[in-house]
Amino acid sequence: MRLRELATRSRVIVALDFMSDKLMNMISILSRHIAGVKIGLPYILENGLHGLEILRNEELYVLADFKLADIPAIMSRVVNYIKDFVNGIIVHAFIGRNAIEALRKVTDTHDIDLFLVVAMTHKSADDFINKNFREFLEMALHLSDGIIAPATFPRFIREARNF
Repeated sequence: MRLRELATRSRVIVALDFMSDKLMNMISILSRHIAGVKIGLPYILENGLHGLEILRNEELYVLADFKLADIPAIMSRVVNYIKDFVNGIIVHAFIGRNAIEALRKVTDTHDIDLFLVVAMTHKSADDFINKNFREFLEMALHLSDGIIAPATFPRFIREARNF
C-alpha cells in the first residue's frame, strides 16, 4: 500500500512513539478508523520486527520514523532490512539531494514511500534545519512522496500547503 492509496481511507496516522500493551491491543479496534501508524526506533527496539508483522497483519500503512541521515549505502541497508514490514520511511532532508536520490532508487525498487523531514520543533532546529525549510520543501517536491513538518508550528504547515 502506498500513500496515494490512503486517500480512500482515513487520513489519520497514529504515532506509536510510546507503545504499551494496552495501545497495541487497541490497534485492532483502531485499524477500522485509521489509515496507519508511525513507528520509531524505540518501537523496534522494544518489539523487534515481530511488532511490525503484527501491524502489517492489521492492513495498516506502516511509516518507519527512523529519520535516516547517513550515507546512501547505510540507509539502503536499513530499507532492505525493513522492506517487508513498512510502507514508508522518514529521512532527513539535510542529507542532500544526491543521497536522497540514491535512496529514492532503493525505496522505489521496494515500493516504499519516502518522506522528508523539512522542519522540527526542538530549540536547536532553528540553527540549521528550519533555516533551510524552503530549500527542503523544494527538494521534497521533486524527490519525495510527502513531508514531515511540525504540526505545533502552524506557519510551517501553512507554507508547506501553499508551496
